[in-house]
Amino acid sequence: MFILVIKRHTVQNVLYWQEVLGDSDYLIQYRDVVSKLLNGDYKEADLEKLAGHNVYSVRVNHSDRLLFTTVTVNGKSCLLLLDVVLNHDYHKSRFLKPQVLRQFLEQNVPEAISKGELTFVKADSLPALWPNPQSKEEEEPIEYQKVSFYNQTFITLSAFQEQAVKTPLPAVISGAAGSGKSCVALAILEQAVNQYTEVPEKPLLYVTQSAKLAETMQSMWLQLPAAQTEAGKKVQFLTSQQFLAQEATELKHKKAQDKTDFMTW
Repeated sequence: MFILVIKRHTVQNVLYWQEVLGDSDYLIQYRDVVSKLLNGDYKEADLEKLAGHNVYSVRVNHSDRLLFTTVTVNGKSCLLLLDVVLNHDYHKSRFLKPQVLRQFLEQNVPEAISKGELTFVKADSLPALWPNPQSKEEEEPIEYQKVSFYNQTFITLSAFQEQAVKTPLPAVISGAAGSGKSCVALAILEQAVNQYTEVPEKPLLYVTQSAKLAETMQSMWLQLPAAQTEAGKKVQFLTSQQFLAQEATELKHKKAQDKTDFMTW
């Protein structure tokens, strides 16, 4: 009697911060080091840990390091790639900027927050980051899944939201309550800011009728790495009344246009 055993191949999902790391094609060069992490080969990966926090880094070449953490999705621990640190210079990392890191640690890391200097220490003896790391013989295909940081947590945009993010500016964002207008708007702003190689002459504007929403959006914007760049500092969140008051000299003899005229423009 012959027994046929069929092994079903599964995919190992690895999450990555899209607005920081860009397109998943960029991550192909890090496949070997990601595989080492999934295999539990921490010593080979030259693992370092941010003292007191669930944030790690691994060497990807002779000078650069990859920042990552772990998150739980549907009861399963997943690798989340955060940033690439060039020349081992942690102080220049977009993720490790105080405004960004503070929000991430307070919401996503269950350990006590250290008030001292950020220090990375060797972690060669660190136990497995998940209960059963895969063996080299059972290595599963890696599938990268992009996530965005919104309101102190990582989220996955829907296909419809992803399409909306590609909308060229200027744009009007509308939709029902809870449809994701705010996270799409922030993603569009991040995308616009990251395209600048120099500081834009004019500010990038987010205009809304709600003063509370403008304040909330500005607060969430300051949590993002893009907001720490020189171009990101040019983003303004205004109410329509504030915008008109700011531009009053230019608009004094102008006629206000409605939404139909704007869409035509």
